Amino acid sequence: MVMEELGVVRVARDVLVTIIEQATLHVPGVARMARADGFWNRLVSRKQWPDRGIAVTVKDATVSADVHVVLEPGVNMARIGTAIQEAVITAIEHMLGMQVAQINVYIQDVA
Repeated sequence: MVMEELGVVRVARDVLVTIIEQATLHVPGVARMARADGFWNRLVSRKQWPDRGIAVTVKDATVSADVHVVLEPGVNMARIGTAIQEAVITAIEHMLGMQVAQINVYIQDVA
């Protein structure tokens, strides 16, 4: 049986940002997203969603992202940071089938 190509599926970057945001917010210990600092992201040419705390680069179907968060008091910041990375990578790979180069987590504050 010969499979015919049905066409192309493209996902808007806003969808990618929403997936990253939702995966991050579902990690226990994350209070909310933080406003992203635009200087570093402009330096590395990342598309920014500063009000959502996320900056993203997609190159050859590989995602890199910066995630800015505010954590709840009393949590282990290193563990939460790692949990955010794992949750975001899993969501992107599972939902979009894309590879992930890096997920950088910036803890901006504790609420």
